[in-house]
Amino acid sequence: MVIVCTGASEKGEKSQKLQILPAVKWARVYRALRPFLRPFGDSGEGRLDFYHRSLSKAVRKKYFNVELGSGEEGAGVPSPEATRWWNNKLANFFETVPNLDRKCEEYPYQLIKMGDTKRLTECLCEWDIINRLYDTDYSSQLLTYWRKVDEKYETMVDKYTEMSENMTTDDSQQKADRLKCLAHILIQAGQYQPAKGIVDNILVLETEELGSQPERLVELYDLCGELFDEIAKLHDFITREQLKDLRPTIDYCRKAIGIRKTLEGPRHKFKLADTLMRLSFALNTWMECGGDNTLPSTEAQEESLKHITTSVKMFKEIGDLGKEAEASMTRAILYERGSDEQLEWYQISREQCQQAFGENCKLMTRIISNTGIYYEDIQDYHTAHDHFVKWHQLCIEVFGETHPRTISAESCLNEPRYRQIANFKARQAAMNERNADENVAVEEGREIDRNNDDDNDAYADEDDDDDDF
Repeated sequence: MVIVCTGASEKGEKSQKLQILPAVKWARVYRALRPFLRPFGDSGEGRLDFYHRSLSKAVRKKYFNVELGSGEEGAGVPSPEATRWWNNKLANFFETVPNLDRKCEEYPYQLIKMGDTKRLTECLCEWDIINRLYDTDYSSQLLTYWRKVDEKYETMVDKYTEMSENMTTDDSQQKADRLKCLAHILIQAGQYQPAKGIVDNILVLETEELGSQPERLVELYDLCGELFDEIAKLHDFITREQLKDLRPTIDYCRKAIGIRKTLEGPRHKFKLADTLMRLSFALNTWMECGGDNTLPSTEAQEESLKHITTSVKMFKEIGDLGKEAEASMTRAILYERGSDEQLEWYQISREQCQQAFGENCKLMTRIISNTGIYYEDIQDYHTAHDHFVKWHQLCIEVFGETHPRTISAESCLNEPRYRQIANFKARQAAMNERNADENVAVEEGREIDRNNDDDNDAYADEDDDDDDF
């Protein structure tokens, strides 16, 4: 609940200046309204909400011009003009509210409800907003807001690239940190080439102006390793072409590990385990690509297994179940393809991921995808298709429709084999629905209309070899 002073005059004119209701006036309002209010959520503190729906319905009727129905739920629809007026009023208030958490929660939301993409863009370019919504694992809320501006992140790329080029500060360290933040957000959004341009500038800044400080270089090397790791994962199939992207991934991860081992503290231990896991995955892919004379596939496989074993152990010691889930998934990938051990570890990683993050998360998209590949390897294509469908759905939910990972999932489903399976399942579903309708008709004593049977049979006979998987 937000109570603001709008500066209403005796003539009913309202100024645009919003401010928190003074404490004295709020005390009087609160005493009068206290029987009708309750704390929001379970904490018993912070924001307030209406105690009973009848009061919120009365407010909607008065301030949103809603004509309520007589039914239990009410039947009114707020007028668009009134709703937009209040959205604008709340947006203006939260734009300048000193509580940054409330600003991040409410201001973009109100702008989205208004469809004001111009102000939303400006909001998402404010550094206090960026810093609060940026998450080193995945900036889900920030990227969701940007997709409300445009689904393809084109505006975000333009604005963040412009910010990186026009950053004016005498503090080189702050500039480098902000550039790393922008680059990482672009990586998370799947905008790898713009991110690479910013990363190249950071490398120059760190080495030429900041003296190649180990504690700073290690973070940059980790970022570079993540960037090239994501680029290497763009390939739908494992081919030797991936080696050119895997090489910088491996090199940057090894550099980061070399420095990280010299640093102490729980944060460095966590980051070391994370980089070991990324390096293990890259080395395993290198092995599957056949390796080269600088790093034979057998050596890559041995090093990969050593690193993931260490990583799993470290995440257990740290007690981070989410990262342990990711390490378990990577451990599964290293087992023989299609083996019972591989499926067992995928199941372990999925259970751990659900406990740590729930279903709709970045890691779950990878677990579901890799489990689908497992079933593909053992030629259980129907189960593989089920996993790839779920993979695609999760990617849309987590990344949006235009992210490279979502596009990869869609490409997988468009392969001839899985299009055939989708058609087969659609026919089966239609047939089951028709049989269910006929059973109901028989039970109710109605006559069954079979006029369309010939059409259905013709459809079922279409592409007979679709059923051969």
